Amino acid sequence: MQLNNRQTEQVRALERGQDFRTGLFPVRNSAWTQVVARVQPMVSVTASRHDKMNVIDVVCLCSCFRFTTEAIRVVNGPVSVTEGGSANLSCRLTETDEDLEQVTWQKRTRGIPDNHNFLVILPPRDVRNVNGLGNRARFIGNLTMKTGSIQILNVSLHDEGVYTCIFTVFPSGPHQTETRLTVHGKFVFVTKKHPA
Repeated sequence: MQLNNRQTEQVRALERGQDFRTGLFPVRNSAWTQVVARVQPMVSVTASRHDKMNVIDVVCLCSCFRFTTEAIRVVNGPVSVTEGGSANLSCRLTETDEDLEQVTWQKRTRGIPDNHNFLVILPPRDVRNVNGLGNRARFIGNLTMKTGSIQILNVSLHDEGVYTCIFTVFPSGPHQTETRLTVHGKFVFVTKKHPA
């Protein structure tokens, strides 16, 4: 739709009555064609166009759109580190040429048993530390190569847990995998001197 200063355009996607979003932030470019291409079966899309003279509402049940994403994989592996060291958590998206929208990292630990976001990376290299690790979490990946790897510095026993890497790509949406981080305590050797 072409807009002038008298018209506005709204595009909104709903999935089971909730706004359709991917990851922590809404998709940056929500042009009508992209919203329609993103939707999965049984998702309704509402588009409204307002000007001074009329309001047009269009609702479509998009059961005709179906994307198969079985070939897309997120690759990683378990990580072990000694307390005080650095942990490299690798995460790589394979077998796709879809556009990368963002990478989100979540963690779940004994102290916080529910997944929560702690790092969001938006292309080309906008890194946002949220909810937790602060400057101890660094992005060391390459978004062009679809690697979302991170490094956690000065690891503590509280960091042990399950870390989730989520790649949000267009048009198929989010793809994720989990990595277990095991933290070993430092060994302290005590020797006793015997008097001579």
